[in-house]
Amino acid sequence: MQTHIYKESKGSAIKCDVYPAGTPSPVVVYIHGGGLQGGRRVYIPIYLIKALNNAGISLVSIDYRLAPDTKLPYILEDVRDALEWVRVHGNPMFGFDGGRVGVAGYSAGGYLTLMSGTFEKKPKVLVSCYGHSTLVDKEGEIYTPEREGINNWIKIISGLDRYADRAELIQYCPIHNITDDYPPVMFLHGDKDEEVPPWQSQNMHETLRERGLTSELLIYPGGDHGFDFGDDPAIHAMIDNMIAFLKKHL
Repeated sequence: MQTHIYKESKGSAIKCDVYPAGTPSPVVVYIHGGGLQGGRRVYIPIYLIKALNNAGISLVSIDYRLAPDTKLPYILEDVRDALEWVRVHGNPMFGFDGGRVGVAGYSAGGYLTLMSGTFEKKPKVLVSCYGHSTLVDKEGEIYTPEREGINNWIKIISGLDRYADRAELIQYCPIHNITDDYPPVMFLHGDKDEEVPPWQSQNMHETLRERGLTSELLIYPGGDHGFDFGDDPAIHAMIDNMIAFLKKHL
């Protein structure tokens, strides 16, 4: 593993950890969770690192600026800049194939992963582990918040109100910004997740399929938030399916 600075902002270095798999190789940019207010690039299942490298896929795990000091547009800017750093510097520094870049992440990182599919320069493939697909209701159908304070959380990360600023928040909802060239996606979710409820993945999966786009959904029975950090062989089997999906589309 090598640590590098992929950008600087206001004198602060924003870093990534690189786990190269040899040359030439496709690469997955991994985005940690933490509600966009916490977490670090080192929070990643060890099994996943080994499995990706063994499959010939390099991994770059990134930090990004956090709320409340940094709002959502600038957090997304960090993700864009990380992807561009990998594309530009990945080959001369590590032998990456800059044309074969995927993105994966869990929780808030899963949400940012789905948002990266809305960027002008899109990744080749996405894997979202229990990430939000929307910050508002879907097509006017109001959902009751599954946990207290979700509107406060949205205000902290974006400065916007979930209801009063719905029209502006739409731009930060992956499910509302699907285009015909949206990348293939795999969703992983536990059916007992109370932090990010399973319908967040299920609804976007169904919407993508309705649009004729590639999407796969894996549900872990009894899984709560963060289930993929466990040692259950069934979890490892899901990660193996995830890696097969990444290899197919990278």
